Amino acid sequence: MPRQRLIDALSSFYFPNASGKRDRPPVGLERMLRIQFVQQWYALADEALKDATYDSQAMCDFIGIDLAVESMPDATTLLRFRHLLEKHALTQRIFEEISASLTEKDLFMRKGTIVDATIAAAPSTKNHAKHTNRR
Repeated sequence: MPRQRLIDALSSFYFPNASGKRDRPPVGLERMLRIQFVQQWYALADEALKDATYDSQAMCDFIGIDLAVESMPDATTLLRFRHLLEKHALTQRIFEEISASLTEKDLFMRKGTIVDATIAAAPSTKNHAKHTNRR
């Protein structure tokens, strides 16, 4: 992710908690972009994203959030960020910045998939078959 490039391109549109009147601390632009990426890559709704981050340390690491210390932004915050991106056509700008960055590195984008690599104990069918044949 071309972090600084995206922050420079979008920072003039993003003013979280500028008044200081809310009781919640502002969510940084970089974190909001990372959350947006995860949502788009894995086609997750706001609540599904929250559930996925509780299940995936890799997602938390990418987003840069430690759920033992802080919580994910609420659905309203995520929705407002998406509306900000839509209002100012910033999704196209994000795409252009990422494409330019990848092109400079001779890379290209492809669709991703989450794979659950949980190891679970299962009975051996091999031993069961041997035991059944002895009878």
